[in-house]
Amino acid sequence: MACTIDHLAADHHATVLRDFQDAQGVPHRAGETGFIRRIEMQWPEGWVVIEWERDGRSERMAFSTTAREGPGIGRMREYFECGPYAPEPVPGRHWVPELQALVVEMPDPPPDPGPFVHVAPRASGAAWEALDRVVALAAHHRFDEATDQLSAIGDALHETEVATALGRHAQSLVFRADPRAYEWLRDQAIRHWYQWGSQATSGGDGTARMREIGPAMAQFRTLDQVLRRRQGGSPSA
Repeated sequence: MACTIDHLAADHHATVLRDFQDAQGVPHRAGETGFIRRIEMQWPEGWVVIEWERDGRSERMAFSTTAREGPGIGRMREYFECGPYAPEPVPGRHWVPELQALVVEMPDPPPDPGPFVHVAPRASGAAWEALDRVVALAAHHRFDEATDQLSAIGDALHETEVATALGRHAQSLVFRADPRAYEWLRDQAIRHWYQWGSQATSGGDGTARMREIGPAMAQFRTLDQVLRRRQGGSPSA
């Protein structure tokens, strides 16, 4: 059974802090570093088994659940330093440590986003359909059409609903080779967030709204850093 022992868990790098021998007499030296693939408790046998990959080879370390000295339950921090979570890469999925989140890349957009969606006042169903079309158009870099469709939503959706949805879709496009769709959706989300913030009816209301706007802006700053790091420069204006 996969599990966590003290601070150690699968999909983390680990470094040995102190020399030790495991329960089978295999020595390990301070400074050894590996990537933990699996941790398993074998209760009937009385073992904790850690499978890690080191220097391109898979190794198993076994520790007794009853031992009072050396690495074991409650003492792993003395013997191992655990690095940040780093799951194995999966196409279309990107772990972003700064967000502590898994970003799922948007699949290829449909070949045709479909016809213009007319949205009547308070017609939230049509409004969500229109918003889906906005995202599809943006993914195709048809930004003028996307702008017209976004304007057609009007008051059928709350500003924060539009801003949140646009931000979520922007995040799913940040790993594309061409950043324009991400940047357009990001900018539209930011515009809607601040448009909603400007509608505050009092200082207290404005402060409350900023508590929601602030985290959204922080997430975009992080995504921009991800984009800059991936490109080796700055995102285009």
